[in-house]
Amino acid sequence: MMTNSKYLPVETLHSVKEALEKLPDEKSLYLHSVELKDPTTTLILSLVGLLGIAGLDRFYIGNIGLGVAKLLTVGACYIWTIVDLFTITKKTKEKNYANLMAVIM
Repeated sequence: MMTNSKYLPVETLHSVKEALEKLPDEKSLYLHSVELKDPTTTLILSLVGLLGIAGLDRFYIGNIGLGVAKLLTVGACYIWTIVDLFTITKKTKEKNYANLMAVIM
């Protein structure tokens, strides 16, 4: 759990720990199927010029609709791209948490 804590929001670690403790053994096998995206990789995709404008950071974390919207609007005239530079790591961690909880619950 602690080795993957960098992939999850800090405020959710306690609830994840409690959910994992209550998890039946037959469901624990599904935990290996959860793909946790690296927030640092997402930030790099956002930083690298055209990749951030093209929405690859959003595609990477699984927000396909937002990735297409970002691609078609050229990062909403670069404003969305700049905002994502500051928020994309948090969005990645929140998406990882949602994916993990979908398997646990």
